[in-house]
Amino acid sequence: MKRKVRILCVVLAALLAAAVFAACGGKKDDGTNTLEIARWDMSQVNTAKKQGTALYKAVKEATGVDITVMSISNAAYDEKLNMLYASEDLPDVFVSTAWDTPSRYRRWIRDGAIINFNDYVSETEYPNIYARLQQFDFLSETLSYARGGHYAIPIAVDPIHVMYIRTDWIENLNKKLGDILAAEGIAAAAEYAADPDAYAQYRFSVPETLTQFYRLAYAFTFYDPDGDGVNNTYGYSCCSANMWYNNWIFEAMSSAGVHDSTYWGYVEDGKGGIASSWVAEGSKKSISFINKLYQEGIMDPDYITLSEADCRTDFIQGNIGIYVENCYYNTVLGSFMQTYGVDMETAKTMFTCIVPPAGEFGQRGLRSDPGFWDGVSISGNLSERKIGLALGLLDYLLSDEAEELFTWGVEGVHYKVENGERVSLLGKDPNGFNYTLETYDNAFPLGSLVNWMYAYKSPYQSNYEEISGFLENAKQNRKHDPFSLLQTESYTEYDFAASNNAMEYCVGMIKDASIYNGANKRGFAVGDSDWSALYGNYNAAYESDWKDFVTAYNENWHGKEIVEELNDAYVNEYRDLYQDFWEALYA
Repeated sequence: MKRKVRILCVVLAALLAAAVFAACGGKKDDGTNTLEIARWDMSQVNTAKKQGTALYKAVKEATGVDITVMSISNAAYDEKLNMLYASEDLPDVFVSTAWDTPSRYRRWIRDGAIINFNDYVSETEYPNIYARLQQFDFLSETLSYARGGHYAIPIAVDPIHVMYIRTDWIENLNKKLGDILAAEGIAAAAEYAADPDAYAQYRFSVPETLTQFYRLAYAFTFYDPDGDGVNNTYGYSCCSANMWYNNWIFEAMSSAGVHDSTYWGYVEDGKGGIASSWVAEGSKKSISFINKLYQEGIMDPDYITLSEADCRTDFIQGNIGIYVENCYYNTVLGSFMQTYGVDMETAKTMFTCIVPPAGEFGQRGLRSDPGFWDGVSISGNLSERKIGLALGLLDYLLSDEAEELFTWGVEGVHYKVENGERVSLLGKDPNGFNYTLETYDNAFPLGSLVNWMYAYKSPYQSNYEEISGFLENAKQNRKHDPFSLLQTESYTEYDFAASNNAMEYCVGMIKDASIYNGANKRGFAVGDSDWSALYGNYNAAYESDWKDFVTAYNENWHGKEIVEELNDAYVNEYRDLYQDFWEALYA
């Protein structure tokens, strides 16, 4: 009898579940208010849930949502998303590259794998989501496959990349400038000692131009800047297999008054239209210059295998003197303190963060995102009830209330108010750095579903003024294409492959000793206006190789077709839209 009852219960439960499933239109709904969230390296939120941290409780109380985070590493993230899409089991709410991988994004949209926010959002329904989508409304118009819809919410970001320079190495080199001048055949040691001021032009400083950068990187490589008596340093490293962190060199190669050089994008053609940056004159100069750094041993030859973390470690440990990465100032500062056994103020004198040096015509800066990076989507396989929960969560995270929460935390837990001012209750770590919400509460990454900047702009962090200054300089010198994510049919079909082919070809040229013109080598003696020593005067091998590259890009990889189609769309349809967007973004 008990067995029959048990079977009957199972049958009734199955029928009930089927009824619930049918009522939800056959879409996923487990009957709970729990949402499965996915973003790489975010599993600490599960710990916050178990701990019942103040941030987690505040989000749950405001939204009625419990959160479970799918544990996925950064390295495995894209592959995991592809597998989940193939099995029709994408996470309920998840971050992705969205527009930056148009072939995949287009499939998700086509298959209904992600919802169209336009079907749910208006000025009165989920108004915070609506406001964010309106800010980047061009994404609904300029993506040929979006059909006027929004399928991901842009995650806000400001420029966060800076160039790191070992200022202690600069000081070390200046202390032995006489010896360097003698070794370079510029002045005998006695001549320098008799009148050092006569050679002031050769003193090292934080570089303002590419020529100064080259001379400093050269000295960082060949004149023992760390004073250990061993020739074991490199002046510069890119630390990226796809050369992304070399983008500042391409920006510096633009012509006077025209943004006609960038890395991996599109630029002004000087005639009111656009051209591919890959085959622009500025790229030809840039590849020649990077080839020079590589062939002269100034750039770490292992750069293509180094991650950002590898580069950071090499910089801290004294293997390289200059590199570009995110503005992790306090992280680097703390590592200097530990590595060299110094206090915070001393460590600050050992390095700094700058806007990269300018080129011949004063152009400088780092390639920047158009106010957002990546997007957050909602699975199209959810029931309407679950979609409502997801929309409610994201709308809250985009609210002023949530911005206040992820900036300051919870009063009485993370801060108190004294004399009208917020005073941190978080304390300091053993190295004397202020704890921040990021280091104090494991639910902090939830804010990154809508805004990448909470960690960078934390008012609790030590050295807040210095970091704010570095980020403001980066913001003032950011660079972008004339348009952003204008994805016509040819672009969507061919650009990703064409750009990857171009990148691989350029990496090959950088390593090609035959295209290096040794007659350009000037070393430390390069003058401030000696631009021909950095690029130009190309040898026959480089001219031939570059010609083959341009032909391959335009004809074999459909580059000409992509540019013609983009030009038509940009010039005839979208130029005014983008000009208005950039003006609003930079206001």
